[in-house]
Amino acid sequence: MKKHVLILLCFLPFLNGFARTNCNEEQKITSFRNASFKTFSALHKSVNINNNSQIQNPKTNELLINNKQTEITASSFKKAQQYNLTIDTNNGGSITMKVNGAVLAPYPYPTNAVFDENTEVTLNASPSNGYEFVEWIGDVTGNTSSLKITMDSDKKVTAVFKKAQQHTLTADVSNGGSLIIKVGNVVTNPYPYPTKVVFDHNTEITLNANPNNGYEFVEWTGDVTGNTNPLKITLDSDKNITAVFKKTANVLTLNASNGVIAVTANNLTQTPTKYPISGNFPPNTMVSLNAKPSNGYKFVKWTGDITVNTPIATIKMDGDKNVTAVFEKDATPVVYIPDANFKEILIGKQLINTNNDNEIQVAEAEAYSGVIYVSGEGKSESKKIKDLTGIEAFKNLVELDCSYNRISYLVLSNNPKLKIVNANNNQIFYTGLFSCTELKELKIETNLVPNLDLSENTKLEVLQCSNNSLQELSAPNSPILNILTCSNNQLTTLDTSNNPNLSSLKCNGNLLTKLDISNNTNLETLNCANNNLSNLNINIGHLLNNFDATNNPNLTCIEVDDINAIPAPWYKDAIAQYSTNCNATAGVDDIFTSKLSIYPNPVNNLLRITKNQHQDIKNVHIFNMVGQKILQTDELTINCSELSKGVYILKVESTDHKTGIKKFIKN
Repeated sequence: MKKHVLILLCFLPFLNGFARTNCNEEQKITSFRNASFKTFSALHKSVNINNNSQIQNPKTNELLINNKQTEITASSFKKAQQYNLTIDTNNGGSITMKVNGAVLAPYPYPTNAVFDENTEVTLNASPSNGYEFVEWIGDVTGNTSSLKITMDSDKKVTAVFKKAQQHTLTADVSNGGSLIIKVGNVVTNPYPYPTKVVFDHNTEITLNANPNNGYEFVEWTGDVTGNTNPLKITLDSDKNITAVFKKTANVLTLNASNGVIAVTANNLTQTPTKYPISGNFPPNTMVSLNAKPSNGYKFVKWTGDITVNTPIATIKMDGDKNVTAVFEKDATPVVYIPDANFKEILIGKQLINTNNDNEIQVAEAEAYSGVIYVSGEGKSESKKIKDLTGIEAFKNLVELDCSYNRISYLVLSNNPKLKIVNANNNQIFYTGLFSCTELKELKIETNLVPNLDLSENTKLEVLQCSNNSLQELSAPNSPILNILTCSNNQLTTLDTSNNPNLSSLKCNGNLLTKLDISNNTNLETLNCANNNLSNLNINIGHLLNNFDATNNPNLTCIEVDDINAIPAPWYKDAIAQYSTNCNATAGVDDIFTSKLSIYPNPVNNLLRITKNQHQDIKNVHIFNMVGQKILQTDELTINCSELSKGVYILKVESTDHKTGIKKFIKN
């Protein structure tokens, strides 16, 4: 039989605060003054028989401990073991502490923390800017910034930091350029050279070499070499790097006040209007300079690298040059007219040269408000005008005809009252017409004009600019523009939506891919032949009197307002059809076309067509380049042996109303 020792807890009400129980049998829960004793009791299965967090008071009021008689006193229990952790740094960084998922940032150092026995503590060392972590010293050591500690005794740990290693970058340039140094998002422009900059070890640096005007970058020399620009380096030691540039052109710098300088080199003339200005020229280029005084001034001399006293001078670009044209006020101001042919005509007009001398005074030019007719039509080459300088003095001029000459610049910015200008058949490649706000008629056909901005000329009624090199035309925002002729240029777009009064539009011979004249409800004549049109809308509420859209091989649909009343004189390619809604008809389908292929191309005999396997072919048509239908079939192999040599258009129609276009060559 087991021996049981009964311990009457009711006899222990004064165990130094450890346990107290009430001997009343109805009291079920034992209360404890000491938490450690309660924890001990709750963990002991002989006491906590139902394995919960409370100690039940059994009716017998007895406690069985290990089958032995046990005396419970205050010395029978003790508090849980705890240890002290002391952390410190040697300056240069900080420490964070992580315990059971909680992160602490103790401060100041040294600092102490108390933990229960066997608590896991993680320390992380974070160096300050310009420092780096070295090691942990003390009761726990290591050289990784993260350190795990088990608190099984009192411990003292110190994080050791040191200043990060630094290196010097010495950056230099040869003559002819500069450097930009970039670290992260910080950009610096070092100067003067050589310059020294200190960075931390392994800093990533980008060097960008920028050549001066007339120079080019060649290579990097020094501790890093190569010709990659920009250059990326990692500064792991002191480095000395130089950007090398070489001269590719000589720089001509021009200065002028109260006049301009016309510069001619390699048969190209330019006249800058703002000074000083610099330009690059290949070594030993011969450059001609022409000093042109403003009205009321006269040329005096050249200074700098030219010292002659004639307004026209030549300089050899065997090095960088700096030249100044000196002008002074003319006591009896005359209009500067350097072109002898132009001057001769003006002097001979008594309405202009009212004092009948050999000059045109500024006052005479400003007083004239008529027409200047200086056309070179029918004249010999030697009598043709090349320079209109002097026209700017005629501030009240209303009409100018300078057609059939050899003029390169048409600058009329000082002639705001001009209404009619005819500059056809010249060599004009630069225009200045912004101030001509009264202009009604401009003819500038058969020239070399690359772009024309007339957006400010809101009173323009007639614009003729065919046979130029126009790549961009900003049509006038003029509601009264009546005639626009811009044929035989290189235009890819044309917008006439702001010209509702337009009656005639001729834009044939360009590179237009679409044209919408639906806003031009007064249009009577349209010629858009010889373009790359694939989209054409001429639905303007009435039928045009004259219409030509031939030789647009990609144009299969023309949108009109009435397909049953097309006039006989209208001209189009055979593959194009009229429709009241081209978006709803079978126009060229880019996807369908992309799935078609023809071979061989060029072809001698049999031409084969391959298609998307999910689409069936309804008809195949062959047209020549003037739009005549040559052949129609529903076969995918076509005998072309009887065709004449040349280019043909193949139009393929599918059973699901798709249309594809291909071109091929017959040998």
